[in-house]
Amino acid sequence: MNYTAQVKEIHKTDREPFGDNMLTYKMKTSKHEGFLYTPKLNIQKGDEINYDYYKQKDQHYKFTKVKKVGMYNNYKKDTSTQSVSKPLDTHNSILRQVAFKGAIELASSGKINIQEIEEFTNTFNQILK
Repeated sequence: MNYTAQVKEIHKTDREPFGDNMLTYKMKTSKHEGFLYTPKLNIQKGDEINYDYYKQKDQHYKFTKVKKVGMYNNYKKDTSTQSVSKPLDTHNSILRQVAFKGAIELASSGKINIQEIEEFTNTFNQILK
């Protein structure tokens, strides 16, 4: 049977690896407690997981098919409207970069103040158009 729960505790046991380097972990979720057998642990405390849960022959319980619940499952689209500016076409973008470079050169030579870069960029951009 498939369950979804949050991992409350998980720690590696002292059991020797078996099979294809399978390690044994003792895990407790918000719903169950048992063993997890895996060669590589890819979950941690606090993760929300989906899993199957079975009783073993030795009367202990084990987790199988453990997967993290996708982080995007709870995604809700932002419905607020935001103004999006049009992307500049290549020609206008190049002109803007040239104007900015000219303003930077004036500032680095000490002819204008750093706070004036934006104003000079806008002025140069209008001249170049």
